[in-house]
Amino acid sequence: MSEETLIGEEEDYCTQFEYRIEFKSGELFEHTVILNENTIEHDVSGEKPPKWCELEYQQCPNCPLTKEESPYCPLARSLVPLTQLDKSVSFEEIHVEVIANEKTISTDTTLQQAISSMAGLLIATSGCPITSFFKPMAWYHHPFSTQEETIFRATSAYLLKQYFLEKSNQPFNHSLEGLSKIYDEVHKVNRSIARRISLTFESDSAANAIVLLDLFTTMLPIAIEDSLEEIKHIFIR
Repeated sequence: MSEETLIGEEEDYCTQFEYRIEFKSGELFEHTVILNENTIEHDVSGEKPPKWCELEYQQCPNCPLTKEESPYCPLARSLVPLTQLDKSVSFEEIHVEVIANEKTISTDTTLQQAISSMAGLLIATSGCPITSFFKPMAWYHHPFSTQEETIFRATSAYLLKQYFLEKSNQPFNHSLEGLSKIYDEVHKVNRSIARRISLTFESDSAANAIVLLDLFTTMLPIAIEDSLEEIKHIFIR
């Protein structure tokens, strides 16, 4: 078989993010999220998901899926790896490294901050229709973003999508009201998934991480209402 044939038959390009969480006890938690270029989703196939992942268990009020088309909640299923951290305490101090292709980001923080960052990546690429807006941001995942960085990334991603929609002769809307509506829907999802987790997990680390993540979903619509004053100084002085 020629080299040209081999190249032509290559599988879809993927990008990956490896999380390495080191506890003070020396225990190490590792999880790698591999994203497919075509779907911008990670593979959740494998063992049968636990019962708490069933779609109708604490199903989100705005969920567009049905049990017939999706017996399990794709978002909940994506968070199954976090069950390995169920015995840990939210505010436990840890060291975390995120290895993304050719760069490594590391920091000393709390477990809930690390889980929140990882959960954000998993949720965005889970296949949940409500959180699909975040796929482009997940492809360029930036762990431990600050509030201002998140505002910048989200608004930029939204407006860039409108640009591509316009170029493709599809309906578009340059008003950021559309972004506020997206975050309102994601807020409902975060509340439901946090409730699902709190009823399932023994510790509060995973649920607290989702609550922490949800702070950004409530913050961004407020920032838009305030004309993005928090980052305006970067562009206009």
